Amino acid sequence: MVNMVDQIKQRFLILGGSSRIASMMIKSWDIKSSIEVISQYRQTISDIKTHLPFHRQISFDPLNYNSSIVKKLSKIDTVICLAGISSGTKSELFLNTQLAEASLKLSEDIGAKRLFYASSAAVYGYGNSLTEQDTTNPVSNYGQSKLEAERFLEESNSCVSIISMRMGNALFADSITGQLTPPPLENLINLDFFPDGRTLCRSYIDPISLSRIINSLSDLSLKGFNILNIASIEEIEADQLLNKLKVPWIKNNRAKWDGQKITISTRLLHELLINSNLSNCWTKSLYDWSNIKKELN
Repeated sequence: MVNMVDQIKQRFLILGGSSRIASMMIKSWDIKSSIEVISQYRQTISDIKTHLPFHRQISFDPLNYNSSIVKKLSKIDTVICLAGISSGTKSELFLNTQLAEASLKLSEDIGAKRLFYASSAAVYGYGNSLTEQDTTNPVSNYGQSKLEAERFLEESNSCVSIISMRMGNALFADSITGQLTPPPLENLINLDFFPDGRTLCRSYIDPISLSRIINSLSDLSLKGFNILNIASIEEIEADQLLNKLKVPWIKNNRAKWDGQKITISTRLLHELLINSNLSNCWTKSLYDWSNIKKELN
């Protein structure tokens, strides 16, 4: 019988392992014996509850690590930086650039081939079907902080291949779906509707699809600095999403807003991953939603 450890092809390090999306990605990676996932946490290992096959945990501060951490993390193929903050003052949000810098330095120190950096569609500002070639015009401090982190990575001229993932809203981790608990909910969600009779429209990425996208992109020979829009569904209105998730909501009328519809195009992603079926991933993620959430609680 072949030892399953011998079948491991790649080793992934996740920076920001305690984040919601990282926790759910790890659940989907658990069934893939060809990959070993190592998650970084700031708290001590004894405080971390998940113990899964092909998933190890390590505790250190990415902004202040030493040679012993580098030694422990030898032979990492791919670093995924999910660490960051989404709110705060401009000075506080500068942490996103600091974390991008730290993740790149760590990638170089441990000899990783590639770095996936979790950027955001917020770098574009408002717009529909936005592509990687569209002009960036962030309308929030958060979007600006992610753009500045991207610019640092682009100007680094590192030997590490860098993929900046301009992600749509993270399913179960954004301002709408992040507050959900497994049905039934005790309270209705207030959902904004606008003068045209429609609600918010966004692109979404679910954790299952994100892990599979990263797996597939890791098999490609992408050199230098690359920007990719990341979404498993390009466009869905909030009421449709909540109805699919069987979550009750109540209508809240709002004035006209330019940010009602903000969506991204994933044409480039699909061209790179032509044989991947992201629609199936999305359907599976919705189907497994309540089970995943229960396991994380």
